[in-house]
Amino acid sequence: MNTNSYNPDYVSPPGDTLAETLEALGMSQTDLARRMGRPVKTVNEIGAAGRPSSRRTRLCG
Repeated sequence: MNTNSYNPDYVSPPGDTLAETLEALGMSQTDLARRMGRPVKTVNEIGAAGRPSSRRTRLCG
């Protein structure tokens, strides 16, 4: 039985969430990639093209 009553009426694309979070932190995509040890290209693709993140990338945070 699922007791979770959270039912959002929209879903934000990962790239939008990433951009908003980076802006709030005053961090660039390059800064994030370096901190995560991931290629800048990977972070840029998630942010710009809406590319799905890999499990490895999601676990870096």
